[in-house]
Amino acid sequence: MTLNQEGREVAREILDHLGTAREPVREDVLHERMALSVDPARFIGVLEQLLSTGQVGMHVDHDPPVTLPRPKDPFGFRFWYPTPH
Repeated sequence: MTLNQEGREVAREILDHLGTAREPVREDVLHERMALSVDPARFIGVLEQLLSTGQVGMHVDHDPPVTLPRPKDPFGFRFWYPTPH
């Protein structure tokens, strides 16, 4: 799948933010911090596209702390980070 202009802008902002974060960022937090207003489902789609092209990596916290509230759908306990080039 090829990203359209909007998707490329979202991807660029995601990569910029992840590059400056210096640690994996949970996807709902990443979405909240983005300057662009992007539909959550579209945002997840761009992240998945970046994952499929090897530009980002992702890990899932399968055992999050009980005190941590569950992210709203479609977000989960997935953490994203840039991959080395």
